[in-house]
Amino acid sequence: MKNLFKVFGVIALAAVIGFSMAGCKNDDDGGNNNSSNNNNNNNSVSPVVGTWVGTFDGNQATVVISTGNTWTLNVPALSYSDSGSYSGTGSVATLRSGNVVVGTATANANLVDGTITTITLVLNQSSVAPGTYTLTKQ
Repeated sequence: MKNLFKVFGVIALAAVIGFSMAGCKNDDDGGNNNSSNNNNNNNSVSPVVGTWVGTFDGNQATVVISTGNTWTLNVPALSYSDSGSYSGTGSVATLRSGNVVVGTATANANLVDGTITTITLVLNQSSVAPGTYTLTKQ
């Protein structure tokens, strides 16, 4: 009779382990069941830290986006610069110069690999012509 209980105990333990492993069969990437979607989401956070260039009012400009949630815009031909902070989540960030909202920045990711290819900057208050500008990584 003791041997019968041992056999049932082993069978029960094997069943528990088997069911536990069956529930984890898609977990071969360290717990990330949606790795391709998460890679795109992680890479599409905007604005993206780095130096971006674009044409503003016919003049080349540089936008530097830094860690610490700061941005700087320089248009050397017009002797114009502006700077401020940004806040936001996802692919769109709000740009502020002091306490004034001056625009938004949206990161545009490559659908194939999720890398950021351009930033669309929309300025609604600026000495540089307000409008929509496409920036590319320098």
